[in-house]
Amino acid sequence: MDAEKRARLEAKGYKLMDYAEFLGLSPEEQAIIEMRRALARILRDQRLAQGIPQSTVAAKVRTTQRRVSLMESADNSISLDKLFAANFALGVQPSELLKRVSGDLSDPFIDHRPKPRASSRKRPVKAIREPATG
Repeated sequence: MDAEKRARLEAKGYKLMDYAEFLGLSPEEQAIIEMRRALARILRDQRLAQGIPQSTVAAKVRTTQRRVSLMESADNSISLDKLFAANFALGVQPSELLKRVSGDLSDPFIDHRPKPRASSRKRPVKAIREPATG
């Protein structure tokens, strides 16, 4: 969201916040969500780089294509160990995976590390009008 639009919304009484603040997440909960998203993204990127369909990944990890689809979308019904196993099945080495999850080797424009709650840089999720007082 650009600064001008943000200023207009705030002037109208909307409060902008990031998803963690909106959901009331602890830093630990936010870290788990970010880790799940990173693992899912790495899995999808690795599969596409190898040019294989989700069904092939499913066969390697003994699950269904639908579950692989859920893995790639970071669905929380998929355990973190299943996401790790799927990445390993595609040949991602544990050390490489951990580096990429921590952001060391990831896309410089996508930072998967959790942001401190007191950060001034917040990603707006939804504009919410606060009740009028007075």
